[in-house]
Amino acid sequence: MLSWYEQMKTEWIYLSHLLTQELTGYRNTEALNLKKKKKISESASCNTSHLSLSSHFGTHIDFPYHFSDSGNKGENYRAGAFIFSEIKLVEINCLEDETELILTDHFQEYELCEKTEFIIIKTHYTYIRNQAAYYESNPGFHPELATYLKQKCPELKIIGFDSMSLSGAKNRDVGRIAHNEFLIKNDLLIVEDMDLSNVDSSTVFGKILVSPLRFKDSDGAPVTVFAEVMVD
Repeated sequence: MLSWYEQMKTEWIYLSHLLTQELTGYRNTEALNLKKKKKISESASCNTSHLSLSSHFGTHIDFPYHFSDSGNKGENYRAGAFIFSEIKLVEINCLEDETELILTDHFQEYELCEKTEFIIIKTHYTYIRNQAAYYESNPGFHPELATYLKQKCPELKIIGFDSMSLSGAKNRDVGRIAHNEFLIKNDLLIVEDMDLSNVDSSTVFGKILVSPLRFKDSDGAPVTVFAEVMVD
C-alpha cells in the first residue's frame, strides 16, 4: 500500500528570485551587470552573456567564512548538505506590525519539531520586493534567535527568509552580532532574499534543494532554491 506521501501529487516551484538588472541589492548599492557578448541577431554564431555580480546578490546563501576567516567556505560542504526534507515555515507579518527586529517571542505560537532541518520565515516583505522599503526598512533578526532555534530544533541546518538580510536596515550593529551567532556559534547557514510569494504556513513541503553557485573560497553565493510542494 502506498504511503500518504506517495499518494499525494507534487510539483516543484522556485523560492528564489530571477536575476535581472532591475533587481535591487543590499542597501541598493549592488546590482547585476549583464552584458550580451555575442548575439545571433548581430551576425554572431551564437548567443553568449557576461555576468558580474556580488556573491551576496539576489537570493543567496551566507557561509560561515562570510564572518570568520576560519569559517567553512562553500566548497567545504558536500552536495547532500543542500537537500532538506524536514521543513517548517512560519509567518511573521512584519509589514503589518512594522517589525524592525524578529525576536524569540515571535516563535512562541509555533510548534517547532526537533527533526526540523530548514526553517523558513515569511516576513511578507516578499510582496514589496520591488519597492525601496524592501532595503530601507527590512526587518532584522535578534542574535538570541540562533541559539533558541537550535535548542528547539537540534537537527536544524539552515534558515531562510524573504528579507534583504539577517541584518535589519535600522539595526545593522545587532545584525553583525546575529550573523556571528547563526553562522559561527550555531553553525547555521542563512538564505537571504527568498521569494516566498507562492507559499505560506499551510504549504506542505516534500523537499527543498538549495543550489549555490560554486566557486573557490566562497563566503556566500547566489542560489537557486527549488521546493517540492503538495498540490490538490
